[in-house]
Amino acid sequence: MKYYLIPADFELYDFKNIKKETKGKDGLLWHSQSWHLDENKNWKCTNYNYEVGGIVYFYYKNIPDLSKRILLRGEITAIDKESEWYFGQGKNRIKKKCKCIAINNLKPILLDDVKKYNYDSLINKFGLKTTYRQEIKNEKLVASIEKDYSQNGNIEDVVKHFNKEAYCECCEILERSTPEKEKRTFIKKNGIIYREIHHLLMQNVTRKSDEWFTENDFLDKNVSNWIDEDFNRIRLCPVCHREFHYGDFESKSKNKKQIIEEIMEKNHYEKNLKKYIKQDKKIYFQSI
Repeated sequence: MKYYLIPADFELYDFKNIKKETKGKDGLLWHSQSWHLDENKNWKCTNYNYEVGGIVYFYYKNIPDLSKRILLRGEITAIDKESEWYFGQGKNRIKKKCKCIAINNLKPILLDDVKKYNYDSLINKFGLKTTYRQEIKNEKLVASIEKDYSQNGNIEDVVKHFNKEAYCECCEILERSTPEKEKRTFIKKNGIIYREIHHLLMQNVTRKSDEWFTENDFLDKNVSNWIDEDFNRIRLCPVCHREFHYGDFESKSKNKKQIIEEIMEKNHYEKNLKKYIKQDKKIYFQSI
């Protein structure tokens, strides 16, 4: 039996309707061809070889808990099904007919454990060279996942798991009631509660000049290497996110600095940030 790793984007995945889709004749269709632009800007096709009976592990980015990890396991039930698929972005976006594999019996893998099969673990513990699409030949990794996946679970468990989490870390700190929190956000088409990501140290810091980094020597220019790491991001409802940027938090029971400090302490973020910030966090908050 063969085992495959397939990268996917949580934001683009319709978990709300996936159960209905996998009950169909074909199951979930996933492209077994990939179109890409070569050095001459011509579209080329790469074929991937799959086998019926093979096992697929989906590695997701943009997960609501801010992790990147293997989240689902499925079984290949058919190959060479035809479907239309979009490749590329912006003006390079194209729609191509492409051969697909049919995947059924999708099950979640360790929803509560965000680290066991995340990027660092796959690379450093299990020895994968990349999280791109590939056949997995690491017996240790396969044996571990096959032991851990939820045989009695189903795709609906994914929606329930991520919707039971805090709608907004700021709302939790301010102890807003559930009805009040629900009014500040909405359910997306894929069934998951909508949240937005706020960067503690703003992304525009990466665009600062060399002179700025010289004047503000609590940070070095390598900030771009970690600006999007989990410990620099918090989850907020859309209303709180806008308040963080434009609102007057002095009228709240806790000001913005106090809220961020509580979130950092709860998530143990400060321990990671100390590796990158040369002076104390008071200076850090001046740059937020």
